[in-house]
Amino acid sequence: MDVHGAGTPRPHPGIPTDMTTVTANHSHHAPVPPAPPAPRGGAATDDLLDNAPVPIHSIDAAGTLVWANRAELELLGYAADEYIGHPISEFHVDAEVLADMLDRLGRGETLRDREVRLRARDGSIRHVLISSNMRIENGKQVASRCFTRDITDQKRAEQERDQVIADLSRTVRLNDMFAGIVGHDLRGPLSTIVMAGQLLLGYVQDPKGVRTIERVLTSADRMQRMISQLLDFARARADGGIELERAPTEVGDSARDVIEEIRMARPEWTIELEVQGDVRGDYDGNRLSQVFSNLIGNAVQHGSPDAPLIVRIDGRDPAAVHVEISNRGTIAPEILPILFAPFRGSHQKRLRSQGLGLGLFITDHIVRAHGGEISAESQGGTTAFRFQLPRKAGGVTQLATFDACAPGSRSDRLPVIRQAGGPAGATNEAAPVAAGPRPAHDASCHHDERFQILVESIKDYAIFMLDTAGNVATWNSGAERIKGYTADEIIGQNFAKFYPEADVLAGKTEYELQVAMREGRFEDEGWRVRKDGSRFWANVVITALRNSDGGLIGYAKVTRDLTERRKLEEERVRLAHAQEAVRLRDEFLSLASHELKTPLTVLQLQLEILRDRISADDCATLAKLERSHRASHRLAELVEALLDVSRIATGRFTLQLERGDLADIVATAVDRLHETAEVAGCALSLTADPALGAWDRSRLDQVVTNLVSNAIRYAAGAPIAIRVAHEADDAVIEVRDRGPGLPEGELARIFERFQRAASMRHFGGLGLGLYVVRQITEAHGGSVSAENPADGGACFTVRLPLRTAHRDLVS
Repeated sequence: MDVHGAGTPRPHPGIPTDMTTVTANHSHHAPVPPAPPAPRGGAATDDLLDNAPVPIHSIDAAGTLVWANRAELELLGYAADEYIGHPISEFHVDAEVLADMLDRLGRGETLRDREVRLRARDGSIRHVLISSNMRIENGKQVASRCFTRDITDQKRAEQERDQVIADLSRTVRLNDMFAGIVGHDLRGPLSTIVMAGQLLLGYVQDPKGVRTIERVLTSADRMQRMISQLLDFARARADGGIELERAPTEVGDSARDVIEEIRMARPEWTIELEVQGDVRGDYDGNRLSQVFSNLIGNAVQHGSPDAPLIVRIDGRDPAAVHVEISNRGTIAPEILPILFAPFRGSHQKRLRSQGLGLGLFITDHIVRAHGGEISAESQGGTTAFRFQLPRKAGGVTQLATFDACAPGSRSDRLPVIRQAGGPAGATNEAAPVAAGPRPAHDASCHHDERFQILVESIKDYAIFMLDTAGNVATWNSGAERIKGYTADEIIGQNFAKFYPEADVLAGKTEYELQVAMREGRFEDEGWRVRKDGSRFWANVVITALRNSDGGLIGYAKVTRDLTERRKLEEERVRLAHAQEAVRLRDEFLSLASHELKTPLTVLQLQLEILRDRISADDCATLAKLERSHRASHRLAELVEALLDVSRIATGRFTLQLERGDLADIVATAVDRLHETAEVAGCALSLTADPALGAWDRSRLDQVVTNLVSNAIRYAAGAPIAIRVAHEADDAVIEVRDRGPGLPEGELARIFERFQRAASMRHFGGLGLGLYVVRQITEAHGGSVSAENPADGGACFTVRLPLRTAHRDLVS
């Protein structure tokens, strides 16, 4: 089989064309002229080479292309005269890679699946794998045989998949970080309200006023519990686990305190406590109280008070304390597998009466932080939660794992291979492969032999024989490619060399041969070891070979490298997990914002009622109320930001456009912020030209409010100038301060979610304001940018088209 052009010496029949690969993806180019025909070594074989779907080319010792088939030309889009006769360096993107390949070929090495980049006629870059070796005669390099596989689409898909996974993973990390930010930022103003309410109880004598304050404190307490859950969720997810403060603790005491509180709040419930044995250990008492509160509270919320709720604590096990909490009521079967997952999607909406759906998730993490395990069972009209707590800290950290793939039986019919030198009847149904080279008797045999080697070289199977003791008896090129050993290095060695040391010590190799001998066949998937010590994931089939009398004469072993498939499967699972996490994040945003808004609305209403009841002469009480009112307003802003992000993420954020003057919208927003600016020592100035267009007034008011508030926060004590101008077909809003400016490294990311221009330690906020500004601006068909002017400060510029070009926001 000749792959060389005219004038090129034909390969010696004994030198095989060693490697080829099948093209997985081709670009579609205009038809190219047929490649110059290879010398006629046999009409069928020459036709096969010229028109095979496998791109093949040959270069001489000087690095000049001397022949290429049609598939090679189509792959890159060249005509024959544009490709053949040219230096191969014209088409390689990476000169150092090509130089290394030519050097290795010159030393007689065989290259297998070397990844390179080739330049196509249209200027695009094709990623390919090249397998090649050099024909050498009388010690001189004659020509190479090169087989090409196009992996451009595969590389592009891998890059896109990697980018999607990276983006989703980052979103998940931001989600976890966001929960912590929410918890910290909401806790500050809420603490102000609680402190003011407790002080007011000492000033207010009117019974109605006292009840109003108590309702304020009740709403605040509910919000505090939600915020605590957010913080615990963030610690469990973002910080690597919930930290414990262990001390000698009596588990029964923790349970009694919680039961007493719940009895006072829900007197209709009968709660029984049974304690046996020594229930002491090194535990975090506060966290255990949280576990009992979550589990008993969950039972009271979803169970039935018709039968007692029973808490059993068993300390008779010297190593651990065992706890069971049971009550009347059942949990739907579809809920049980996800019972300890955070905010359980649509199921949470059906089950919850109050809360964020994080209680059982946090409970699970607290128990596991103590080294224990928790489970739930629901049957026969009764639900029971059971957990155990080791008395002492220690043990191995438990990690969630998954099995990427499991061994499976193969039903593919595989062709016969023969044991070298063995009886004709000794066969194995294994992998698709041709028999090894046969002696050449005539020209036809030479062509068949080379074609057969060509086919064998593209297979992913290592196929070899073992004697009855498990020693390697034969070796093929696929085995050399996968495992790295040459035939001289491995024949006569035991096949245990291919297994990890732990498997060998465990007797895995002996077990596999025993099963194959007893049942005729053994199949497995697992890690194997190459000559260089690297590991690969393999599918292995071992078949017992017997002679005509049924006597065992050895084994046929077929190995396929499935590392790439396993990697793709793992990435698919990672992608699915990340997508599910993002979906849960969006549900969580909606759930958290709505749940927090309910008690906040009640709290604000009660504060308004209380302010109406206080005499205008009571300056001290009014001052406390004013602080509470400002804190509640801050809380409302934060919760509203949550709702906006929820609407954006779920595609429910739309614009309500109406004709109007942008200058009026901006002036209204700025006027409302004068008082806040004065407190921060900022002087606001506004210059506005008329700008008529179709705007969503409330949303653009939000844009201006966020930008000016951002300037007040970061440029306190400095003047802030706001400008509205009409420039060509755009209306421009500019907010400029004279503060410290923006960190240069943050300019590209400042409009992303949960980003701040400075540390959250020094400045509050959720890091959502500028993100919402960008989304509203882009929904109007405009853009927003930030820069640091040469004369100092920071400048934000919003450009909005005067002609309506808005879009609805989608996730």
